[in-house]
Order: sequence, then structure tokens, then C-alpha cells
Amino acid sequence: MSAAQGTKNRGKMCPTGPSHPRPAGKECDEYPFASTKEGDNPQAGSTRLISKNDNQKAGTRLRTWYKDNRVIVGDPFWVSIKRS
Repeated sequence: MSAAQGTKNRGKMCPTGPSHPRPAGKECDEYPFASTKEGDNPQAGSTRLISKNDNQKAGTRLRTWYKDNRVIVGDPFWVSIKRS
């Protein structure tokens, strides 16, 4: 998705405001990623408050992965989860 659409998706998955308080040092993390077309449906996704530092590191890693793998707007990809 475009950066603008990712911001809209994030707002749907992780709303802000008085009815959605966040403890200091925490950010809302969403899955599917806000940067994907699937990342705009709170009923089909998952959110959790996590450390701001961890969330920002994960965002940086995801952006790097998109860049390194030349994933551009509209490209399909899948996420494989490996349990440790």
C-alpha cells in the first residue's frame, strides 16, 4: 500500500484518543501489517500494545525487507511464520 493508505490502515487497526489510552513507552502493533491491503480490518486482524522501541525496530526491519526484496505497491507476498 502507499504510505498514505498505510497511515489510514493503522488508524483503523490502532485508533487513538481518550477511549484508547496508551501507557507511556507503549505503541499499538498490528497484524496484518498496516502497509498491506489486508491491514485495515480490525475484525480480521490482531493488535497488541508493545514496547515503543520494539515496535519501531520491527517497522524498520519491515521497511528494509520491502526495499531489499524490491516489494513495491501492489506486489503480492506471503508471510511464513517459523516457531522457535
